[in-house]
Amino acid sequence: MKNKKLNNLVCGLVSAAVLTTAVSAPAVFAAGENNNETITATDTVLTDETTEATASPEPSATAEPEEPTVSPEPTATPGAQEMDMKVTATVYTTDEDDVYKVVFKTASSLPEILGFELTATFDNAEINSVSFGESFAGNGETSKSITDDKTITYVWKNGSTALSGAVVLSNASVTSKNKITSHNMSIDKFTATLKDGSELIINPTLSVVEGTNMPDLTEKEQSSYDALMALPEISALTFYKDEEKDDLYDISSYYSARIDTAVELYDSMMETSKKRIDTALSISNKSITDFYTLQKAAKAMQEVSGIMQMPECYDGITDDSSALNYEYLKTTFDNLSTSVPSALKRAAKATEEYNEVVSKLTDYNKYIETALKTLEDKTAENYNTKIASLEVQYSKANSFSLHTLYKTYLSSLKTIAQSLYDDVNKNYSGTYKEYMLSSIEKIINKIEDGNVVSDNLPIFSITNGINIGYSWSVSVKRRKAIIDQDATVQVYAYNSKGEVIQNSSEKAFKAGDESVSVSLPSTTKMYKTGDVVHVKCYYKYNDISYYLGEDTVTAYKTVNPNKNQGGSTGGNTGGDTNGSGTVYPSSAPTEPDPTKAPNFADENPYTDLDGYDWALESIIGLTNAGIVNGMGDNKFDPSGNVTREQFCKMVVQMFGLDATDTTSHFNDVDETKWYAPYVTAAVNAGYVQGQSDEYFGIGEVIMRQDMATILYRAINKSGDGVILEFTDNSDIAAYAKDAVAELVGLGVMNGYEDGSFKPRGSATRAEASKVIYGTYKIVK
Repeated sequence: MKNKKLNNLVCGLVSAAVLTTAVSAPAVFAAGENNNETITATDTVLTDETTEATASPEPSATAEPEEPTVSPEPTATPGAQEMDMKVTATVYTTDEDDVYKVVFKTASSLPEILGFELTATFDNAEINSVSFGESFAGNGETSKSITDDKTITYVWKNGSTALSGAVVLSNASVTSKNKITSHNMSIDKFTATLKDGSELIINPTLSVVEGTNMPDLTEKEQSSYDALMALPEISALTFYKDEEKDDLYDISSYYSARIDTAVELYDSMMETSKKRIDTALSISNKSITDFYTLQKAAKAMQEVSGIMQMPECYDGITDDSSALNYEYLKTTFDNLSTSVPSALKRAAKATEEYNEVVSKLTDYNKYIETALKTLEDKTAENYNTKIASLEVQYSKANSFSLHTLYKTYLSSLKTIAQSLYDDVNKNYSGTYKEYMLSSIEKIINKIEDGNVVSDNLPIFSITNGINIGYSWSVSVKRRKAIIDQDATVQVYAYNSKGEVIQNSSEKAFKAGDESVSVSLPSTTKMYKTGDVVHVKCYYKYNDISYYLGEDTVTAYKTVNPNKNQGGSTGGNTGGDTNGSGTVYPSSAPTEPDPTKAPNFADENPYTDLDGYDWALESIIGLTNAGIVNGMGDNKFDPSGNVTREQFCKMVVQMFGLDATDTTSHFNDVDETKWYAPYVTAAVNAGYVQGQSDEYFGIGEVIMRQDMATILYRAINKSGDGVILEFTDNSDIAAYAKDAVAELVGLGVMNGYEDGSFKPRGSATRAEASKVIYGTYKIVK
């Protein structure tokens, strides 16, 4: 019997696979080597007498547990530990007759392991394909083998992240004339490698259950479900990109923004829609409460992110010899609440990281306490030592102007300085009293001036990107609060290795000037097409340099240097995959003007395009036109993903649309960012709208079916559509079917070797280049 609703579940969980790895997860089937198809299960017991799966999301009330099968007890290795454990095999019917999909999942009692070997046998059945659960992607080494078409052996070893609890181990596609039950399936061997390296022999009790069907979701409901399922598990929350280097995430952008967007999208739904989404979440062993808890945990991480940054300021002090120069940090720390926020306690890993930092800061501050005790006597020498330290502390505090607690650092230092001023004024009557008071007062005035600047930092932007062979410039605009300052501006350009390529001299920013432009000379010898360049800008006032931030551009080459084709890329690696759908307007789109599209050259600047001959012409042409960009070091990263805003830029530039308006009604579109004019142009042209009235979907990887729909509307052409015969036709959203049929008919897009189209799969940079270039040739 065919189960057409299975595909909704497949589509709904694809995007979650990218972000949520190496954590405990609901039972998920990932068909095929690339885990592009996922199926989530709840447990409805399957017996030989149970009827086939129906559309109801509720488990069958008549299904009774079959007698569990206890597998043969393996021979124990000397010194190995043993345990009994239930292993669940969830079985799904599919659209193909007699084809079942089976997901193996451990019970929650599984201890932390770094490897396993599992062998399963199906009687009177033929194994079609096998794969591992998503927790194993990029986590150690995996291998699998099939013997006599009936026995599967899965091996995972040398895991980089330990797994525990209810873990989806593996999946199998099986053809059988009979339903899969414990009477015709068994687990012959199950061993694991514990975290300490010792062997664990597991005596499995196999329980076979039936997978529950996913409810039909509307496009907007599916988008909400996808966005929620793409979020990380709370147990995976971490402050660090690289803990060994103390490299911290920006919690606001990395976690909170995405979580808030997903939760707000759910909250905006009608109650009937929420109920359907709730049902879908329950099938994945989740509830909306889980995501509210996740949201609170991320906000708690934001609240303590300033404390997490503080160890960097201490320079790893190990004694009290220079500890006085960090007194402002101790004062800051003493005035903060360092107890673990209750919402953070659910995020075990993040809580552990936070407690470690608090402990480290407490140890550092002991050195400062010791240093202060040695200066308690009210002598000229001690006062001079403290005054000299104020200058050092002021300089140190300003070197961390990007820290969350930067203004608190300055406030703490002002408190210390004011206290010292009062102490000298009251308790010292020596010859140099006035000089001491004057020196302290200068520091206080500097701090106050610094607060004004930090509250009103200028904004900088790169005017027209970096066009090879021509000079380029940065514009800096100043707010009124600091317009009377005589300051300077300096610009640095770095390559992907962090090496300085170019830097400007200090350009005077005279009092009264609202803006200044800083030009850098011709770039002919310094850059190649596709080079990724990191541009940083600094504002200097009162001998303090304030960091204005960083922008990223890709060097390009074009005949007309006045045409803005390079621009800021904002990065080209794409964002987190959550596969949300896109709503498209019913009005006719703006006609593209191919005469305004750029010319193409033949230069190939990349060294990583072996095996991509099918996209070579497209990539080179679009690169030399400044429409796609390299990743630095002569790399293109053809397998990397493309985000929604990046694809908008490609389409807008390809078809020569005006991209000067940055205004947008979407909450997640920052009108100061590189992508704003391209998103606005694509929306105004009728090519694309947002995921909702409030959110466009910035940073999300574009799906293949959405890419097709945008181009379909851009070319405004029909009549070449074909009858689609992909194995996953039913996965293509209703709004995208005509677009996919048209672009396949035009030869712009096609499917994969396995016969699928993967409509909700992410589009790679090579694929996006190919379809953009192919569409351009048709229009031209």
